[in-house]
Amino acid sequence: MDLHQLKQGKILIIGDIILDEYLQGTVSRVSPEAPVPVLRPDDRELRLGGAANVASNVKSLGSKVELIGVVGKDTAAKELRELLRNKSIRASLTNSEKTTVHKLRLLAGQQQLLRLDREESFTKKDWLATKNSFSKKLKGFNAVIVSDYGKGTLVDVPFLIKESKKRNIPVFIDPKGNNFNKYKGAYIITPNFLEFSTEVGGVSSESDFTNKANKLIKKLALQA
Repeated sequence: MDLHQLKQGKILIIGDIILDEYLQGTVSRVSPEAPVPVLRPDDRELRLGGAANVASNVKSLGSKVELIGVVGKDTAAKELRELLRNKSIRASLTNSEKTTVHKLRLLAGQQQLLRLDREESFTKKDWLATKNSFSKKLKGFNAVIVSDYGKGTLVDVPFLIKESKKRNIPVFIDPKGNNFNKYKGAYIITPNFLEFSTEVGGVSSESDFTNKANKLIKKLALQA
């Protein structure tokens, strides 16, 4: 599938949905309680993160997209839904009793002072609901993107690949972790260099990179 086909296609995106929050402010003093800066917030920005950001980027190319994932029953989930509505992104979200994955960054000028991560492992019940939603939605899509951030949404990636291949739908995967075997049979995976190097036991040269990449493609039965 080339870029033109992607633009004309209908893409189903499934994965870890994250709310990215940025609190920008000014630091003018150090706290008397501890040797830490005191931040006075001036601006708050919310962004789609994880699989939701992938959906936003793919939609910006002109594709029709739908997003599947898990969120909690909290303020972060409400804010995520609002961001998705504002971008006209269709979403089928499982409502979990767990916390929405939420990353808060505190910044002063160009300096990031702190990042606060809120996340919990989702339940088997959450996965079953997500899995059922995927199976029901799959028909009619031209491609599937699996966005794996290791946050617990994607319990059974082989199932997603198997179901997609039954309908001859290519699966594109942004991988996470040190076990790429679960991505076997996908159309393509897109690890960064560190992820790739970790998976293949290190890279010593350009030719070594090429050889190990070809071996990994063969091992995982990738199409590209």
